Amino acid sequence: DAIDLCIDEVLRLLRETIPHEYNITALGFSTFVMNLVGVDEFGEPLGDEATISYACNRAEVLDTCSRIERTLTPDMKQSIYKQTGAPLHPAYALPQLIAFYETKDSDNAHLVEKVHQWKSISS
Repeated sequence: DAIDLCIDEVLRLLRETIPHEYNITALGFSTFVMNLVGVDEFGEPLGDEATISYACNRAEVLDTCSRIERTLTPDMKQSIYKQTGAPLHPAYALPQLIAFYETKDSDNAHLVEKVHQWKSISS
């Protein structure tokens, strides 16, 4: 629904700005990065506070990533890299999800119980 609305709006804007001699016959979009949206038990998004982006640079996520990294041996880091194709990094889901669920005392602590599932924008 939201994607359809977004595409409709993009097409409307393109039609307003592209000369009329061009005909838009298709529109595509893709994502290649990790973006997660927390949804409730009915599959409804819970809002910006339950959204996780690859571009996150929040201090608690950076601290969580550093804390995880300190607990890993070089062999464990290599194993993670071999399994995922990527080193541990704050832009990835693991430190972001851990930081989200450790926010018991924060303003969005109420969301911890409400998130039923995480959905990827790119899937």
